[in-house]
Amino acid sequence: MPQLPSMGVILVLIGAAACGDGERGGVEEPMVTDSAGVTVVTHPGSVLSAEAPFRLGPDPELRIGTLDGPDETRFTRIVGAVPLSDGSIAVLEGADREIRVFDSEGRFQRRIGGPGDGPGEFRLPHVLRRLPADTLLVWDLGSGRLSWFDVEGDLVRDERVAGRELGRISTVHAMEDGTLTLVVATRGRDMMGLQEDGVRRQASVLLQWDGLDADIRQWAELPGAETLITVESSSDGMMRISMGQPWYGASLLTGASGQRLWWADGTRWELKAWNPALGVVKRVVRIDAPLEPFDDGLIRELEVQELDAADDERRRDAVRQRHRATEYPEWIPPFRRMVVGSDGRIWLGLTQTPPVRLPGGAGPELRDWLVLDAGGTALGRVTLPPQTQLIHAGDQHLLLVRFDELDLPYLEQFRLVATDNSDPEA
Repeated sequence: MPQLPSMGVILVLIGAAACGDGERGGVEEPMVTDSAGVTVVTHPGSVLSAEAPFRLGPDPELRIGTLDGPDETRFTRIVGAVPLSDGSIAVLEGADREIRVFDSEGRFQRRIGGPGDGPGEFRLPHVLRRLPADTLLVWDLGSGRLSWFDVEGDLVRDERVAGRELGRISTVHAMEDGTLTLVVATRGRDMMGLQEDGVRRQASVLLQWDGLDADIRQWAELPGAETLITVESSSDGMMRISMGQPWYGASLLTGASGQRLWWADGTRWELKAWNPALGVVKRVVRIDAPLEPFDDGLIRELEVQELDAADDERRRDAVRQRHRATEYPEWIPPFRRMVVGSDGRIWLGLTQTPPVRLPGGAGPELRDWLVLDAGGTALGRVTLPPQTQLIHAGDQHLLLVRFDELDLPYLEQFRLVATDNSDPEA
């Protein structure tokens, strides 16, 4: 996956003019240019080694979850969490298919929803968003339904969108004007041609929904995530097909703030900001840094890691055959996750090699994060504790899911503190 050539641009502003030494708190200013009405922000590669003006406090301010306490304090799979205006936190528990609300001291307050197919119930809750007035929006992947709950936990309305032949909606973003952007990961899986192993990459689309009485319209088509297909023939003559998204493949990374929807695939140092109302790209952010090669040393390291985890020779043989047959990319993807905070800042989870897998299908551990402001200007790097997953970012706090030695998840809230005399809210 070689880097793509940069588009031609016309210089309109050099940010260093704002600072005499061309730096901002140790971070070099980006070059801001214009190309046919699209703002392009290009950072030097040195931003990747710069420290952000804030870091996590030494200990969590709040920890929610117990090993042997009441049911409402035990978690199996934390899907999402958002803070509310009074300091309480709403947590979406995927296994029990419910929202649990805890006050600012971590005391349980109430349950919202529950398992089922009826109004206000969930089959496979996948996304939790906080809207104005502490309204909670849940996207249920299992039933294909959007549900809105008020601050007391009462169902305000729900809307089933699965039957509209839109495709598999992977996530939903609430825009500043009250509209929703639906991200369709795929229009459907084409089972033709699966007799051979290989990587498939289908198109994804962005849909805009202006309200319950409005039509859902498509406004952009993007390259989707890469899917690795493995076909195996068993001794009983059956053909087994497995499909997964490898950590080294292209992803579909999205996040929203205000009227911007940020998108990247993680294969190069670039992300784009779309305006859903206009259906066009308005800003591109790049980092002028080389990609690391996906070399033979890393491939051998990955193979050894899997061989060590295999519990018999048959599985080890399968690991060796798969590595021989796998077509690895030319470059290591520079980042694997994007979280856009409630303050508009963009957090990019930088790739670790070899990857460390978090329990419960939470994905690879990402400890180092590059933080950008709401306009795409890099602020520097922040390091998270081990065995954690960033689940929400705000102006003063982060919400992390931490896994213990038994692989059980807990929710922890950390305060962002200044690394010098700077303001973490800046």
